[in-house]
Amino acid sequence: MKKYYIILCSIVVVVNLANSQTYETKFKTDICACIEEEVVNAIVLKTVLEKCFRQELTTYAELIDAEIDEDNINLKYQKGQLARRELFKKFKYEMVYSCDFYFNTLVARRQKTLEKNRLKTDSTSLERLNQRVAMSPNSSSYFARAKTQFTLRNLKAAEKDIRESIRIHPSTDKDIYTIKEKLLLAVILEEQKQFKEAILIYNEAYETTKDADAAVLSAIANRKSGGVNVVPISQKNSTKSIKEKDVKRTQKKDSKSSPKKKANRSELRSLFNLVKKEKDTSKSKTRKRRSKGNKDIYQAIN
Repeated sequence: MKKYYIILCSIVVVVNLANSQTYETKFKTDICACIEEEVVNAIVLKTVLEKCFRQELTTYAELIDAEIDEDNINLKYQKGQLARRELFKKFKYEMVYSCDFYFNTLVARRQKTLEKNRLKTDSTSLERLNQRVAMSPNSSSYFARAKTQFTLRNLKAAEKDIRESIRIHPSTDKDIYTIKEKLLLAVILEEQKQFKEAILIYNEAYETTKDADAAVLSAIANRKSGGVNVVPISQKNSTKSIKEKDVKRTQKKDSKSSPKKKANRSELRSLFNLVKKEKDTSKSKTRKRRSKGNKDIYQAIN
């Protein structure tokens, strides 16, 4: 009797898992179709993605809630809200593989931005940065020149500069400035078709920041290399069920001021779009920025 009970439980688990995978696949397909109808240019893609997620959610909300094993009504609602946010976060990078239109639009946006920046940059800008590096050969100077070299398509020179910036940067791997340096290195490597190393860096950034944009960058590089859908490490290690402490942690995060969240997210977004211009900063401002390095710089986008 016990043997049959175990077999029955196993069947139920497999069926539930299959149903979950089925509705998520269909959910992403519906979102992709919605995006193709709604999007008018690459700039509004993120807004359209969220709009389509909310629109198609009406079909799948009950399936999401059905996976939550919780008797307490209030706690089940809270877990449901967290599940929706996590699903949207996951879809942002999974759709790179499942939605050709979404992937192609992201790639086109990057290339358009690169071309736009290239038209605004010339040898005079590079010469000024050469002088800056000569006068102050610190990580900030090398980082600035690496971005300009990359914009001018001097990829080997850009890689050399950004590696030097990382080498002499005296901070931890979780420092916001170090993360920006490594992300720029990953973008440079990706443009040189060194996908394996670039993907590793993107994944490390995702592990540190838990920001879905880093996972999107990783997915784009992976798909360019011909890779299949790869789940980020933190997603693999996380349990499927949402625990009560996760809900409390989410409530605590939501209670914080939204301006701070926006400021944190803007750092990764600027590198993702490759549009932020490097500005000279004083030593005091640099210290202030680095002092925040051990905090959770990039929070998950709700």
